[in-house]
Amino acid sequence: AAAFSLIGEIKAAFVKLATDSPDITDYESALLDNLYKRELQPQSHPPSAPLPPDPFPLGSAITNPRQFFGRNRELKEIFGVWQISPIQHRVIIGARRSGKSSLLHYLKLITQTQLTDLRPHQKHNWLRNPHAYRWVFVDFQNPLFHTPSYFLSHLLRGFGYKVDASHSYSIGDFLQMIDANPFSGQAIILMNEASAILDKPQFDELFWGGMRSFISNSPKVNIGCIATAHYKHRNKLTDFVSISSPFWNVFQFLELGAFTQDESLELITSSPNPFPADDIEWILQQSGCWPALLQIICGIRLRALAEKEPTAVWQEEALERIEPYQYLLKYGRCA
Repeated sequence: AAAFSLIGEIKAAFVKLATDSPDITDYESALLDNLYKRELQPQSHPPSAPLPPDPFPLGSAITNPRQFFGRNRELKEIFGVWQISPIQHRVIIGARRSGKSSLLHYLKLITQTQLTDLRPHQKHNWLRNPHAYRWVFVDFQNPLFHTPSYFLSHLLRGFGYKVDASHSYSIGDFLQMIDANPFSGQAIILMNEASAILDKPQFDELFWGGMRSFISNSPKVNIGCIATAHYKHRNKLTDFVSISSPFWNVFQFLELGAFTQDESLELITSSPNPFPADDIEWILQQSGCWPALLQIICGIRLRALAEKEPTAVWQEEALERIEPYQYLLKYGRCA
């Protein structure tokens, strides 16, 4: 009864409000005010469950270590040279869609990821003391990094320094800040698509000479660098690595090719719905063990299993989808 009485009072108050009645009581005014306040308050909703990871992700670089497969040889080499003195540096050369950016993200994330967020038996203990490392990811596909000041301030923030956003940092400023308050430990600089800045005049010999001094002569910190670049820029990089640049000539090339057959099978057999043996053989043959092609074909096969598509249908679709990436096969097949 009390509830019905309150509803009646609210209705009466709204009628008076709608007709501009002068005799609306203080009680009715307070009642309406309380209703409006409740209406304007943000409604709380239970958090939505996270989306399940795609078994065969496509398009963007892989940033979830659980979804990354293969590259065991490259991982052993890179993590190995980061744990010796003097530390060594690498340029990963590979074709478009060969997985260069995904590898950089994986290098940064795998040693810091909880075991519960990895696949069973996925190797993660690549470093003896992973928490001693600082990781700074630089994406030269972002034009903001095409100015030395932005690049250097980003490095400083990554190393734990307080940066003045209004200041334009020179290589001299950068070295002076580090010299005045050196940090210690290990630091890894990961540079995606580094060839994008090689021709930029603002990144001159003085700049690269300062960077060479930083990575080679910092007394309290071991600094490792790894960069990626497209195959088509190899000649340009070769000039920088061998002659032109006091920074880049300390790097060695590491070519990124197809997966091994074992790595390919690990990816294929990770499907939540197992593929028949004949399909696995066909996928290996058509993909040449390139990860991008494997992911495309496996994604199509997984959907076809769920929808019970005939073999000829899904295979025709797969061949059409991988056609734009057939150029990968000229760089080799299963290693």
